[in-house]
Amino acid sequence: MPGPTIYIIPLALRTLKIISDMSLAMESRAFDAYAERTFVDEPLYARMDYALIAAMGVVMVSAIILRVRGFGGVIPGLL
Repeated sequence: MPGPTIYIIPLALRTLKIISDMSLAMESRAFDAYAERTFVDEPLYARMDYALIAAMGVVMVSAIILRVRGFGGVIPGLL
């Protein structure tokens, strides 16, 4: 029975490939580890955004409660 080496070697080689690709992408974008970062402005949320997030939370919690109580689900024979 083969040991864990058959899993470790391909994972290590894939990791090295990802690192190589990422370093090439960073160099092509002139990434500098010591440069000051520039960021896009943070998005500002309006009241409607908070209302929609709250509504989605209420719908999700309601759906979970209904499912736990036996409503909804898969009808046997339809799959």
